[in-house]
Amino acid sequence: MNDDADIVTTQALSELDAGTSTTTSLPPHPSSIGAARRFVRTALMSAGRHELLEDAELAVSEVVTNAVVHAGTRVDIKLVVGPVLARIEVEDGSPNQPRARRYAITASTGRGLGLVNDVAADWGVRPTETGKTVWFELAPTLASRDDRLGGEARASGTQELGSPSGGSATDEPPASSGVELLGVPVLLYGAWRQHAEALLREYMLATLDEGKPEDAVQVHAEASDALAVLDKVIPVMPPTDTPAAALAAALSPAASPARIRLVVPHDSRRHFLTLDRALEDALERAEAGAFLTPQVQPELRELRRWLCDQVTSQCLGAEPAPWNPRDTRDVSRAASADSAVDRLAGWDADPVTCSERALLAVDDSGLIVAVSRPAQALLGHDEDASRPSDQLSGRRLVTLIPQRFRQAHLAGFTLHLLTGSGALLDTAVTVPVLHRDGTELPVRLTVHEDHVADGRPVFIAELEPTTPLAR
Repeated sequence: MNDDADIVTTQALSELDAGTSTTTSLPPHPSSIGAARRFVRTALMSAGRHELLEDAELAVSEVVTNAVVHAGTRVDIKLVVGPVLARIEVEDGSPNQPRARRYAITASTGRGLGLVNDVAADWGVRPTETGKTVWFELAPTLASRDDRLGGEARASGTQELGSPSGGSATDEPPASSGVELLGVPVLLYGAWRQHAEALLREYMLATLDEGKPEDAVQVHAEASDALAVLDKVIPVMPPTDTPAAALAAALSPAASPARIRLVVPHDSRRHFLTLDRALEDALERAEAGAFLTPQVQPELRELRRWLCDQVTSQCLGAEPAPWNPRDTRDVSRAASADSAVDRLAGWDADPVTCSERALLAVDDSGLIVAVSRPAQALLGHDEDASRPSDQLSGRRLVTLIPQRFRQAHLAGFTLHLLTGSGALLDTAVTVPVLHRDGTELPVRLTVHEDHVADGRPVFIAELEPTTPLAR
């Protein structure tokens, strides 16, 4: 909200209450976003309030987009124009109050309601008998939009939209079921959550033209409702920007809380089935190369299945089952070395395989695609002359990482592919890796990123032992 909007006085508010109002009702369809903008523009121009047009169209676009995408119900809009202020109210049929999420600046989602906070003199959320109303007020003395969006974020920008200055949530919650999630991997959840929302947005766009648009929006709304239920209780750890912070976060007790209690409204239970099925279909499309959203690591797929299964099964009376991902140390190689390299069009593995340094190359699916002989020796994979010289290519990189660091690795790897962030890139850091005999070997690790002809990343890791080898 704009702290300089001193025009928002008691007198201005009282005049607004007596102002001229107009309303419209729109269907749960993407076309309603443009219709909302046109409705607001026409009403404000008729009232001679041209100075509010830009902010009003921007804000109503974001609020109606959230209503269409996350509620999937009809959207009712009311515009009240006073001598000074204008108030816009957007009502939908979902009780879930929106939140301003603190995603990375490069994330593809999560910033729209921050724009509402920037352009509005005041805003809030209030519950209704059938859902909620998001309202905001506009004043003509607000700074220009370009100055606001380019300036520093105000402290109020991180406020949760579930508890704004003008709203209150006093209504009794609907009938619900209690669910206990045991050992939630919070770091992994944060990465999965961003990946899931990016994937669902792309999935909705892809399915809009494949059937009834209302069906595509409804699936997205139900899946988004399930995510909102999880978001209310599962914490998101702050992003890390240094190797030391990343390693500390991996070992923090907050990364895997023992127990999280979830309250699931009865109307939301089936939405977890929708979420599970929609994301599975979307992942298959991503793996086929139909989406821009990157593929997901198997553990994130397991996490989604576990979360959805725990909610649906516990709502039917089952006992909680803790998060227990498969141990990947003994997983056989996911692909042959040749097939792994073949997927990287035009990439030359020789600089890695022929290097006199201990180098590993990993593709964007997390597979090791090339290994130098010194790296094989360092990790104990060329000790048996009867075995092929390269026992690592085609295996997953996660098999070389101790269990206590795997959640952080998988989360960081996913977020880098989504947003480009990467605390460990191009910075030497001492970490343990797993030797072939199962023991941990401390190494000084440096990772840098290359790209092949089609833009896919290849990560080159150099390993240097921190102590003389005695094997």
